[in-house]
Amino acid sequence: MMGELIDGKPLFPGDNDLHQLCVIQKIVGPLSSELIEKYSAHPTFSGMQVMENWQPETLDKHFTGKVSALAIDLLKGLLDLDPEHRLMSEQALQHPYFASLKNPIDPKALPKSEVHTKVGSSTLLPITTNGTDPIENSLSSRRPVSKHCN
Repeated sequence: MMGELIDGKPLFPGDNDLHQLCVIQKIVGPLSSELIEKYSAHPTFSGMQVMENWQPETLDKHFTGKVSALAIDLLKGLLDLDPEHRLMSEQALQHPYFASLKNPIDPKALPKSEVHTKVGSSTLLPITTNGTDPIENSLSSRRPVSKHCN
């Protein structure tokens, strides 16, 4: 998602499973020998071969000049092909990229406003932009609270 927001288009626009894997490898790099074994052993991919002996574009080449080195490092961790090494959400939030982001405005200094969302014929809880809790705000509201969660 982060890569797609940076580029404004899909990062891995594959046409089918095999093409998707090729497109991913062109940017992230080739599968390790361990992952190729797992891929080859999966019944869905029986008889199909993984591309070999080519030079990937790499995430560095694709994103250099568009985002910081910290953002590229975060993307590498999020897009690692090996699920054993890929960053989990808690790990990703601890990445130095997020420490480099500063909130220039104190949320309490933002103007108050309410946005009501409609789902079907139900009005959902108001969302405020001043950092207060919309649930707490709804307790004094005369509007009925929607029971819809999805």
